[in-house]
Amino acid sequence: MSRCEYPSVLIFQKSIVYRLTLNSMKSPVDKLLKKNRELVHSEMMKVNSHVQRDDKEWIINTLTLEGYDVPFRFKRKKEYRNLKGARVNLTYYPGVEKVAGFEVEVMNVVRIRRA
Repeated sequence: MSRCEYPSVLIFQKSIVYRLTLNSMKSPVDKLLKKNRELVHSEMMKVNSHVQRDDKEWIINTLTLEGYDVPFRFKRKKEYRNLKGARVNLTYYPGVEKVAGFEVEVMNVVRIRRA
C-alpha cells in the first residue's frame, strides 16, 4: 500500500514506514539544473549531423539538431559513437565563440544521452 502526500511520499512495506522526500527522488538532470540556472535540458532531439575531429589530446564532437541553426559541441578523450539520425537528450548552456573575427553562438553540451 502506498499513499502520496506533498512534499513527501509514504511507503508502507511489511509494517515499516519509509519516508522519502521528493528531493531524494530527483534525477541527475534535475540536480544539475537546480545547481546551475544557465543550463538548458532538451529531450528527444533529432541529430542531423555529427562530426568528430582531433584537437591535440581531445576529440571535439559537433552536432547539428533538427530545427536549430546553432552547433552543439562537446569534448571527449575517445571517439564517440556516430549519432547521425539518432534521438538524444541534451543538457547544455549557450556560449559565444570567436571565429575569423566574428562572434558565433555555440551550445556547450554538459551531458548527452541517447534517448
